Amino acid sequence: MIPMDSIWEDFLALELEPGARQVAEELRAFLLRSELGGAEILSGRSEKVFEAGLMWPLEKGIHETLGRSSDVRFGKLLRAFVEFANRVGERDFPLPAVPILLEPHRSVFQSFHPVEAERAERWRLSLIDWIETVSVSDLKPHLGVGALIVSAALNSGLVDSGALHKLLQSIPEKLTVLAGRAYLDLELPWRGSESLERRRWFPDPVSEMIFLQLKLEENEPLGHKTPAKALWPFLRLWFKRCKGVENLPKNFSDFMIASRALTYHELPVNIGTYMAREHVSHSLRPEVWQRLHGVYSTASPTGDNIERQCDEQTTSETGAFQEAVETFEWAQALWEILKGSDRELVAQKLRNLLEDGQHVISRSERMLAAWALHMCTKPAASGKRLALSTIRQYVRQTGTRLSALAGDGDISNYDIAQFEELYTEVLADAQSPGFRNQLSVGLREFHHFLTHNYGVPKLSEVMNLGGGSILHPVDANLITLDDYQEIRRRIRDAELELIAPDLPTIVELIFVLGFRCGLRRMEALMLRIEDIHLMGRSAIIVRRYAGHRLKTANAKRQIPIYALLDADERSLLEAWMEYRRSEEQERPSTSALFAVPSRGWVQVRQEKVMPILHQLMREVTGDQSLRYHHLRHSFASWTFLRLILAHHGKRTTLFPDQPITDEWLDQSSEFAEQLLKARHRPDLYAVARLLGHSGPDMSLEHYVHTMDLAGLALDERRNMFEDKTLAAASGVPISSAYRLLRKAGIQGLLGRVRNSYRHRANVLRPTEKPSAKAEPEHQRFRDRLMLIEKYLKFRHRTSIEQDVLAERLGLSVEACQLLEERSTYLAGLRSNALRTQTSRHRFSKIEENEGRGDSIRLHTEPRTRSSKAFFDSLLDRVEALLHDNSDLVWEVVEYYIHNQWKTATSLIFRDPQKPEMAKKYLQFLESLGFPRRSLSLTNRDARDRSPYRALWKKQLGLTYRDTIKIRAPANKHRKVEARWLFIGLDFVNDSERDQSRSFGFRYFMVMLAMAAPVFRPEQTVGDAHEQLMWASSDKSSEPGVVPAA
Repeated sequence: MIPMDSIWEDFLALELEPGARQVAEELRAFLLRSELGGAEILSGRSEKVFEAGLMWPLEKGIHETLGRSSDVRFGKLLRAFVEFANRVGERDFPLPAVPILLEPHRSVFQSFHPVEAERAERWRLSLIDWIETVSVSDLKPHLGVGALIVSAALNSGLVDSGALHKLLQSIPEKLTVLAGRAYLDLELPWRGSESLERRRWFPDPVSEMIFLQLKLEENEPLGHKTPAKALWPFLRLWFKRCKGVENLPKNFSDFMIASRALTYHELPVNIGTYMAREHVSHSLRPEVWQRLHGVYSTASPTGDNIERQCDEQTTSETGAFQEAVETFEWAQALWEILKGSDRELVAQKLRNLLEDGQHVISRSERMLAAWALHMCTKPAASGKRLALSTIRQYVRQTGTRLSALAGDGDISNYDIAQFEELYTEVLADAQSPGFRNQLSVGLREFHHFLTHNYGVPKLSEVMNLGGGSILHPVDANLITLDDYQEIRRRIRDAELELIAPDLPTIVELIFVLGFRCGLRRMEALMLRIEDIHLMGRSAIIVRRYAGHRLKTANAKRQIPIYALLDADERSLLEAWMEYRRSEEQERPSTSALFAVPSRGWVQVRQEKVMPILHQLMREVTGDQSLRYHHLRHSFASWTFLRLILAHHGKRTTLFPDQPITDEWLDQSSEFAEQLLKARHRPDLYAVARLLGHSGPDMSLEHYVHTMDLAGLALDERRNMFEDKTLAAASGVPISSAYRLLRKAGIQGLLGRVRNSYRHRANVLRPTEKPSAKAEPEHQRFRDRLMLIEKYLKFRHRTSIEQDVLAERLGLSVEACQLLEERSTYLAGLRSNALRTQTSRHRFSKIEENEGRGDSIRLHTEPRTRSSKAFFDSLLDRVEALLHDNSDLVWEVVEYYIHNQWKTATSLIFRDPQKPEMAKKYLQFLESLGFPRRSLSLTNRDARDRSPYRALWKKQLGLTYRDTIKIRAPANKHRKVEARWLFIGLDFVNDSERDQSRSFGFRYFMVMLAMAAPVFRPEQTVGDAHEQLMWASSDKSSEPGVVPAA
């Protein structure tokens, strides 16, 4: 163990800033003279064990002695030294707390005088008195609309002109009633563009009953003007008819100022500013909100698609980000190269850098250099050449974030959902609209590079990046604590130890860190053993290191797991830490927290974890759009809600269908006390700091989706109505209204009103959760083929033994052996016998670090929406054909795998004197639903009057409409004979670089060929085939047991 004096010398020898060095010297002098136990240990005067209880008195002493009259952060430097001592000096000191730097709340009375709130309160009381004297159901439409607007603003806190205007436009719509609570989803405008922010309005009882009883005149224009011009006539009419109202509003602006003042007075400042729309925060998507109450939609959308033009000039980002970009030796060389002024010289240096094998870098970092080289040598997405300064800006801004988020993942193999998640994360934390626009342009260029070089899906299929000065799509989704606990149980029961013995613990911990701590995907995967500190106030340190970037400088942070994890979760983490430490002491291999050295996994890659988590999350919730990044949304939303409920109290049950979650919210006070230690912490700033954001605006816009619930839970005005007011507003006979209130409370009365006006309310009832794995009584051909595909994927990507996997999937060992032999055979086919490296079919290679002696190769899967959809449609079509003419299918498939043209989907027929297979192929395609006009018939005979084309037309019975086109060989050295005929499908919408549907057809044919040995009967379709394919009926794959590979 290194002496403390040596540790101090090494610490002071670091390249510290002058101010920091002076602070370090003062701190060491204080420790040398202090009599505190912690100071004696840190100064080297004592070799006692540093117990957790010694750190707090030391922090307090430093603050009182050194920090009280100075703004120098001695506590921060103490933290830095303790971390340095633990890392370099092999110590295990408990970490001191680092105070979160927070901005104070802005006083609401700087903008609103209390007198304005008093005016609005008198108007509210006048509204209540007026309701008790009129019949709401008999009100004329304009007067009823005026009363609704006044009530929504003064009783429900709807104090933004845009929100009130949208309410006015939504009056003809129905209220939705869910779990006894009514709401209306409002799609609000932003900077002149419609429907960019989603908010959920929960009306108070009086506003709801007025809304339900409104009688609108036919063809009445509502809300087709500016908010002030549309709303003020209704307000003016109501104030004119309501007698005795004091200090009337002079205009619409005057009414809004007073209404906001009342809302600020009644609600916490955070909620008041939300109601006034001083910041953006999206409510949960409608189908997500319904899911939390047991109502499941039949289809789960994958996110919003917002497309609006940018009508503002974007502002340039300050140079602060450029200074904060985290670089390492290899990346620094890339930046230096891009500073050059000679394009050809820069391109040559980039080629040399890519060929440099001295540095160990991630795939995404290498792709940055390849992207830069592409932009130097190829036209941009616009068709123009980019300036070197622009290339440098794209790589430094957009490229650095992409590399930090992707880690060692191969971006070129991403599918649509992964691209959408990656690009959303890149844009999520942009610190200004202008910078977001710059990132969007960089992402467009990067995706153009991927499309050009790797054939990935086009950007239009992935997402719309939009402009910088408008709101970007926000996938407002989350899971509850009930979902979280069920998913953890499913992880334990999924038998992941079949893949690797340690994988269940790894998957569970990464899931826990996402939901409980809000870690990004790569932040969790790239944690090291030394980043976890379990002594005292245990914490996780999220920081950069060689080989791991952070998304932004603000992402470096401390996660207080002593407050965020419960006892069971901390025990799980501690046990894994102890296991990894002992593993590394016995045989050092890697500092990664999540690693399986025995399998060669020095860093568990996301491909091993994310598909499993995504499948289990979707199975439990029934929501097919859920991804790992939604755990970060969940953390932000629940943490904010728990903190604000802890400080202001919870007055209503928010989630009656989520009992564990609702009980969890009731315990918010204990959580806040543990997290903040009785210190004043503005809730939004605390959440932003935990997320690694520079400020709360970013957290609110992209991650916090429970602001509306906080307003619902904290607004006392909803419960201040007397029985006579509710009875008068209901339109129910007075005696019946009082009887309902006495027996069933407000909900009973509201239920009666909703029943009376069913045309104005849509009551949703709980539905059955859609099953992610609904097994039919008799498996269809599609299901059997998908099971074969699953088996092949597992054998390609995991080390599960053949017999074990066969038993789990309900396959016979004989069938599995046939599949593997077939895979080896197809992967070994060559398009040219003289070129042994040229495969006929596109089988993926086996990764060196994943390879086993019995690994099998797998054909590359479709990645675009169109190719996947086309593949699915072909499965449905071929099932009927297999039933009617299975011999035709298998003959064509067998011919296809040996005669397919490598670079296209065309099939080669070599002899017009033997047209049998060509006829069968035409019959096969027509049986799948492809008419002759959708086929491409080509011949390479350059003569205008070719005898071969005439003979082919005669032999195949083609008419004058069936034209055989002339297509000269692309390469004169290719040995293509003039008599050959090429038959393929004509995909007119597929470009040369994006052959989406044609690739779906290719994959379909190869998968049929792969499964042919176990599907194709020897003589007739019978039970013998079934027995070979399926081991026994009771061995069928159980839902959730073996996740999709």
